[in-house]
Amino acid sequence: MKKTLTTAGRVAAFVALWELCEMIVEWLGEHQSLIVDEAWRRLAEMTVLLILTFALNQLFYRSLDRDMPRDNWRRRAGRGLRFGLLWGTIWLALTMGVMWAAGIISFGPLQQAGDLAVWLGALLIDLVMEEALLHGYLFELIEHRHGPWPAIIVSTLLFVALHYVQFGYGMLYVANLLAMGIFSGLLHCLYASLWAPTMAHYLWDAVGELMGCLALTGGYPHILTAHFTGAAWLAGGPGLLEGSGYVLAIDMLLAGAAWYLWHRRSTPVGGHH
Repeated sequence: MKKTLTTAGRVAAFVALWELCEMIVEWLGEHQSLIVDEAWRRLAEMTVLLILTFALNQLFYRSLDRDMPRDNWRRRAGRGLRFGLLWGTIWLALTMGVMWAAGIISFGPLQQAGDLAVWLGALLIDLVMEEALLHGYLFELIEHRHGPWPAIIVSTLLFVALHYVQFGYGMLYVANLLAMGIFSGLLHCLYASLWAPTMAHYLWDAVGELMGCLALTGGYPHILTAHFTGAAWLAGGPGLLEGSGYVLAIDMLLAGAAWYLWHRRSTPVGGHH
């Protein structure tokens, strides 16, 4: 019980300090920013928040949990990058690709998007920062003290909470957030690298947003406009791709596949842990 309370206290302190950092960065961006261009301002804000998130991770590692591994940024980075991109490609093919082939999604003409490379860089930094928050110190702390499943559950709930402004898109959207959070946590466990969930998430968000299939916050542009046809539970409604029941089924399928591979890898020959 004492260990659980100690862990909860550290998680609460970490999240509270990170939230304070985010509020300060947002306030500076709105009231004190010297950068007029929206894309470059977003890039600057996400870079500062990433640096603060990294510093916060290191502060807690070094001051409270020196016995824990602290190289999660470098651990199996190449492997995590490769397999993250592979999972992200499969994710997109099974959702957007199948829905396009079935006529549920169609796309309008190509359109211009200014500072596209800057926006994509800002989105990458945004997602690296988010994964460092979800699968950095907090994930390692809970996994080290209580096992992987509590770490997956807490990181998933925090991921959902980060997207609270999108809850108005409906219960299917929230269910998709839960499935995506579990899928990301399982990728972390499968490859022992935060880069696997980071790259899968980035590919999903970058391609989905560019093609107009996602309802992201942050002002990210798109070069196509997606049109959805069919029942709201299938086509996604206001939540677009992430409000679709079909996408929820694919998210659960991928999470199950990741769990199977992780379980198979972690189970010794003979079938007993």
